[in-house]
Amino acid sequence: MKKIIVPLIICLAVFGSMISCRKNNNPKLGPITSVPLMNLIDTANDALIPDTGAFTRTFTVDLYYKDDVPKSIDVVVVKNGAKTNYSDSSIKILQAGVTTFPTNITFTNTSIVNLFGPIALGDIYEFGVNITLQNGTVIPGFIVGDSNLKGGNAYGSDIGKLPGETPVIAYKSPCAYNQSILIGTYKIVQDDWQDYVGLPKPVPPVTAGPAANQITLMVYPGAGAGTNAQPMIVTIDTLNAGVGNASVATQIIGDYPGAPNSTAQTDANSSQSYVDFCSGEIHLDLDFTLAGTTYSGFVMDITH
Repeated sequence: MKKIIVPLIICLAVFGSMISCRKNNNPKLGPITSVPLMNLIDTANDALIPDTGAFTRTFTVDLYYKDDVPKSIDVVVVKNGAKTNYSDSSIKILQAGVTTFPTNITFTNTSIVNLFGPIALGDIYEFGVNITLQNGTVIPGFIVGDSNLKGGNAYGSDIGKLPGETPVIAYKSPCAYNQSILIGTYKIVQDDWQDYVGLPKPVPPVTAGPAANQITLMVYPGAGAGTNAQPMIVTIDTLNAGVGNASVATQIIGDYPGAPNSTAQTDANSSQSYVDFCSGEIHLDLDFTLAGTTYSGFVMDITH
């Protein structure tokens, strides 16, 4: 159960050690290279690729800063980069030598199959650009061997936080909802409610729910945090392929110390509860009510 702690904040002034930091004071800092910032935009907002049948997708490659122009770019695509650590074999050139911006890039199922072979359900295709600077230096769009960037792009993770900036655009071949895929043993990835300290830890298996679009969880109360755990029913929107919105109606989940018949439900003010039909990830944003007091906005994320 989440502990409520009021921290004592002490502010220390350290201006003298901060304001004098310059490149000239640090001989180990190498030369700084200015790299044009590319922006990939899909105006149709269609991020799905079917595994069968013909399809065509188009996105735009443009300059984020219009006066910062590269010599050329190559549009590249990586298949399942997070699973392959962005290996050389997983990165292919889709269109080379682009020099005009903005430029529309169109690809089809044939384009993808020619580069990588057949498309399977759950495959993720990320598009980025290799940038050739005016002096001939090539800046790769993806960093080989680094899956921790969650996109692997060579700009770093903070670039995507600029307003309207998307250095990498991803398309996914979605899985359809299948209750049986979600059933099984899970481990905790995130537990804001803190019944499972020291992650990850296994949780009781997820089982089928009363209806075909429901599953049953026995996550809370966690072992040692409470007693008399009751089934928590999760209802899933199965109409969209890939990821479905999830909801938990207000229901008793068990007893916490001094709070019998504690309840949980998905946060009505959040749209962050979902189930991934491919990976089996279950991500819920929950409110808990203990002894008449409601605590809001605690993420629970479990995966196979």
